[in-house]
Amino acid sequence: MGDRGIAVLRFPKEYEADLAVYSHWTGSSLQTQVSDIANSPSFQSRLGDVSYAARIMVDQLTKDARDEETGYGVFPVVKRAVPTDFSDGKVEVAIDLTTGEVTWE
Repeated sequence: MGDRGIAVLRFPKEYEADLAVYSHWTGSSLQTQVSDIANSPSFQSRLGDVSYAARIMVDQLTKDARDEETGYGVFPVVKRAVPTDFSDGKVEVAIDLTTGEVTWE
């Protein structure tokens, strides 16, 4: 069955899309993981530099399955039609890549 969850990385409005990270096995710990990463010195030093902040977040969220074919996925989320439920998981947490604000959904 899995432990599914989705973390949404929120980009500034001009990007017109956000990035979602799907986790098949760590959904129940996504909120804690994202909060811990958001408070890390490496992420904090890149706030506002959204491409690096996003890379740090994705890298840390998926580090336990780097060479695996399954377990995680990433996909864009168009801002004008942001759903909160996806077919294979539910948004658990969102992180603003400019401010570092973490919200639970």
